[in-house]
Amino acid sequence: MIGKTIGGYRILEEIGRGGMGVVYLAEHEELQKKYALKVLPEELSGSLSSVDRFRNEARVMARLNHPNIVEVMDLGNERDIYYLVMKLVLGPDGKPKDLEDLIDERGGRLSPEQVLPIVLQVCDALRYAHSYRDSDVEHGVVHRDLKPSNVLLDRSGSVKVSDFGLAKIMGSEWLLSKVQETFSKTRTPEPDDEDNEDTLGAQRTVAHRAGRTSSESILGTYDYMSPEQRDPKTAANVDHRIDIYALGVLSYRLLTGRKPVGRFKLPSGIDSSIPAFWDVVTDRCLQPEPGDRYANCDEIIGFLNTQVHQAGTLIEGAKPQRAGEEKKTGVQEHPDREVSRHLRAVPPPGASRDTATVRMPPHRVTPPKTHEEALQSPGSDTRTTVLQRPRKKRISTFWLITAILAVLVGAIIGVYYLVEWGTGGPEGITNSIGMRFVWIEPGEFTMGSPDGGPDNESDENQHEVRLTEGFYMQTAEVTVGQFREFVEDSGYETEAELGLAYSGEEKITYDYTWQNPGFEQNEYHPVVHVTWNDATKFCEWLSKKEGLKYRLPTEAEWEYACRAGTTTSYHWGEEEDDGEGWCNGADLSAQEESPSWTVFQWYDGYVNTSAAVSFYRNDWGLYGMHGNVWEWCQDWYDPNSYYRAEITSDPCNDGQNATGPRGLRVVRGGSWRSFPSDCRSANRHSAAETAAFNHIGFRVVRERGNDSISQSP
Repeated sequence: MIGKTIGGYRILEEIGRGGMGVVYLAEHEELQKKYALKVLPEELSGSLSSVDRFRNEARVMARLNHPNIVEVMDLGNERDIYYLVMKLVLGPDGKPKDLEDLIDERGGRLSPEQVLPIVLQVCDALRYAHSYRDSDVEHGVVHRDLKPSNVLLDRSGSVKVSDFGLAKIMGSEWLLSKVQETFSKTRTPEPDDEDNEDTLGAQRTVAHRAGRTSSESILGTYDYMSPEQRDPKTAANVDHRIDIYALGVLSYRLLTGRKPVGRFKLPSGIDSSIPAFWDVVTDRCLQPEPGDRYANCDEIIGFLNTQVHQAGTLIEGAKPQRAGEEKKTGVQEHPDREVSRHLRAVPPPGASRDTATVRMPPHRVTPPKTHEEALQSPGSDTRTTVLQRPRKKRISTFWLITAILAVLVGAIIGVYYLVEWGTGGPEGITNSIGMRFVWIEPGEFTMGSPDGGPDNESDENQHEVRLTEGFYMQTAEVTVGQFREFVEDSGYETEAELGLAYSGEEKITYDYTWQNPGFEQNEYHPVVHVTWNDATKFCEWLSKKEGLKYRLPTEAEWEYACRAGTTTSYHWGEEEDDGEGWCNGADLSAQEESPSWTVFQWYDGYVNTSAAVSFYRNDWGLYGMHGNVWEWCQDWYDPNSYYRAEITSDPCNDGQNATGPRGLRVVRGGSWRSFPSDCRSANRHSAAETAAFNHIGFRVVRERGNDSISQSP
């Protein structure tokens, strides 16, 4: 193959070989850009169904867009050679590197401090894929072959998971037949040997690097397969929980250097320096029955995040925390409650002091479940409790039948969780730059908060509102990456970059922009330091680009969508303390620095902004309506007239007959540094339309037009 050209890609050298194909370094002849080109096994061309499956699944793989997933750029078939073209991922030394290589470098296993960020990033990639939906994907994308050599490392040391769905392309029957064929040729320990404690290094798991054999790769695949995936009777009907099982094997391997076979010892039983919470994670991930495992990756991320905050664990490579740093605050003290009705310029954390930031992958926060709570109970001997948890024994034929029925029940439960956690409800669209929208039906609702309520403000008087036209609401805030496309395509410079940003009459003088907000962001975080005028220009550009009408939501549309049919203070309910996992607001870390603050009674995992899609979505499929960043609305702000009483249908304050200060626009939803009361559905704030702050962003709506754009949730 070396020197040949396939589909316009010239093969330069082999860089990997495994059971799922051979990976080559290839260069596109026209673009003169290098890629990783994977040639799939010859058996793929053996049947029409295999070819169709390749095309369908490869297209889905190419749509996955996440910082911890290797991007699929192209696919093709030439002379019965089926191939995938992927973004070339090179490690810190400029060469391809995977977790198997890292494990070898570190002597067979990693420290718990090294394992934590890896598992969190892998888990977040799985979370995204499992919840992915579009017109061709109803129940998410399952990896099916998670193992160390399918987890690559880039130049910064960040994780990139490769080969999503590739095992499905080859088919479960093909994979199991290869396993059986390999077992017949290779002497390996019996998979059910309860006393076997061989390291997984004895059988190299995934043959990503040249020199590893396809037999080693297939054996590695088997080591990470869940019981239902190994069984030919159930292998074709597995769900996302097989990836959770594989994640358990991966975590166990990284921590101990061993594979969890039979009645395996929990990690802390092998090395007492391993924190006991890893016992909980691996034990639950590795339950034989799918229904006994974590229901989804959100639970794992939430539990790990809770342990990190309680133990004060720092991710490896992070700066040490200094006194008073690492707290969720952008200022020394919160603005006065009355004055804060008009948001003022707040210097970012870096404006007044050098703030250390722990680099953590974007992830959600979920309250711990069931037996994990024992780890948080004062005075409980959690390690003993976990180690004494009974394990399931080998089962007879009678119990095998019972187990199969249990798997079916577990599948039904799995569908429930997929519906509860992964569906967007309303039909959605994805536009040309990857922004996702859900359709919001027209309807009526009560806007504002009741007089005399615990957090009611004078500008929140309740009134009935009717929206006569439906609209598409963006599912999350406009991200840094999406705003970058606008800037690069149009050459636009923001008002902050031009020195034209003002807070009322006061010019904003600190040198921060959307590209340098004063704290670390990536392409998936909400863009900040954009004025109302900047946001409007973005909408004008997008409308012209697509020939459709994009704009900022009206204040009424925003609250209607935020409530999603609820009448409570927050879309999760009436009590602020029930919102853990829903909101990035001022949390306990902020209170540690500013004891007088009223905060959410949890650690949400973020010092400043989080990725736009990080927490639970509301019943209409919208993320981040409470907290993260304030969001610009179309309306002028008028504190004295919350829409004139006679205007009940499709209201929008256009500034006519306004009694309040002019030049102020409405912002909604609260931010990463907001008090709980400021994050309520009815809460109203304002800012000068020329203001650019580190806690204000925006999301857009799209008026109904040509709905032929790519369909997705």
